[in-house]
Amino acid sequence: MMEVKPEDVEMSDNKVFVKNQPEKNMNMGEIGGASTFGGAYLVGLGAYKPEGPFQVDPKTGALPSLSAAAFATCIVEVEVDTETGIVEVLKTTHAYEVGKANSPLICKGQINGGAAMGIGMTLTESAHPYWPSADYAADNLGDYVIATAADMPKEDSYDIIEVPHPDGPYGAKGFCEMSANAQIPAITAAIHDAIGVWITEFPTTPEMILRALESK
Repeated sequence: MMEVKPEDVEMSDNKVFVKNQPEKNMNMGEIGGASTFGGAYLVGLGAYKPEGPFQVDPKTGALPSLSAAAFATCIVEVEVDTETGIVEVLKTTHAYEVGKANSPLICKGQINGGAAMGIGMTLTESAHPYWPSADYAADNLGDYVIATAADMPKEDSYDIIEVPHPDGPYGAKGFCEMSANAQIPAITAAIHDAIGVWITEFPTTPEMILRALESK
């Protein structure tokens, strides 16, 4: 595209330019778009290593722990059918402090996927499939029931909050697994708010709810 030899091309500051001709340049976005339309794909390989005291020991490979805590909050509305014990998640509202959302679209996808996983872990998926022995392990999705699109709430709102961390890549923190954790206590608390009983086992099946109501 620049009509020069590959060895005459340099890269710096998110730009590709011709040696000794910095005015002749293109940014990575332009190159990526052009390569995709041309039937090629741009692939990069890189690594992130924190600055300062977090360097890897060259002899032992030891690395001090690097902590960049992320935070989340989740509020859930549920409806519990007291005749069948079925729980329906009607609405979720959640927020995640991720440091820096380097890719907001990927963050959104992670939040949606995490919500589905959290709902599944709370209401349908057995976290202990080998109890009381391996003979009872689920070996198909007919026995191990995962949440589907039909189980997602009709209303869902979320927010991504950015408080960049100096030790994270471009200020980012890890939050992926966290997006599936907050739903579990939120749904459990919402069930208690709806029917006045605490369910302390997972998955919270209709049978558990009916037995709890009967005991109450």
